[in-house]
Amino acid sequence: METSERRPTVLLAEDHDADAWATVLRMNGWEVVWAPNGDAALALHGSRALICLLLPGTDGPALCRVFREDANLASVPIILASSLEWSPAATVVHDHFLQKQWKVLRCLPLSRLF
Repeated sequence: METSERRPTVLLAEDHDADAWATVLRMNGWEVVWAPNGDAALALHGSRALICLLLPGTDGPALCRVFREDANLASVPIILASSLEWSPAATVVHDHFLQKQWKVLRCLPLSRLF
């Protein structure tokens, strides 16, 4: 009988580049749970979270705050991502900030950020 290891799960809250993100995450060994907006992400969970800054509905920083205020989700590592130049000092509710640059992202071992 073949045993399969359970891959760690990442919540991907992304409205524009979800397919590209999911591909990179899966290539790095992650199971992906996708939410197209912040409101949908509130109902989903992962052992890690990759959240877009400018999500429709509940935006990225607000979603991060919800995670940090929930006792069951407070310890989930969060990467907040955006293609915009943005100061990560604007909020301290995430663990890492990643500026989206696809040429770099294709080579990035995301497991090191989590």
